[in-house]
Amino acid sequence: MVFAGRDARLTLGEVHARWQTGPFDLSALYARGHISDTEALNLTFVGQPAPVPEAFWGGYVQGAWKVWQRDEASFAPFLRYELVNAATSYAPVPAGLGVDAAETEQVWTLGANWFPNPNVKVMLN
Repeated sequence: MVFAGRDARLTLGEVHARWQTGPFDLSALYARGHISDTEALNLTFVGQPAPVPEAFWGGYVQGAWKVWQRDEASFAPFLRYELVNAATSYAPVPAGLGVDAAETEQVWTLGANWFPNPNVKVMLN
């Protein structure tokens, strides 16, 4: 038996940045992916509830503020904003089997990081 999607390839790219000054820590990340030969993959698994997308992307921006520090321990609340699109497009499939591109999801997260020491981080959110 030959797997119809054997030539499918996943390509991922990302860029990130971080800036720390005094008690402030700002970070951002953006990632994008592409899967080739998804038409063959989707036809192999006809009727599956989640067809394989051709493209997807996501990213976040986060700001944190170290409000407390004693010796090596510290506590830093943060606010993160994320945008994620798990499926921007799909390869053509037979009529009635296709799905619409996913909507972009927005997520706000308010939390805090507690560092009992520089090598351990506990995230509260």
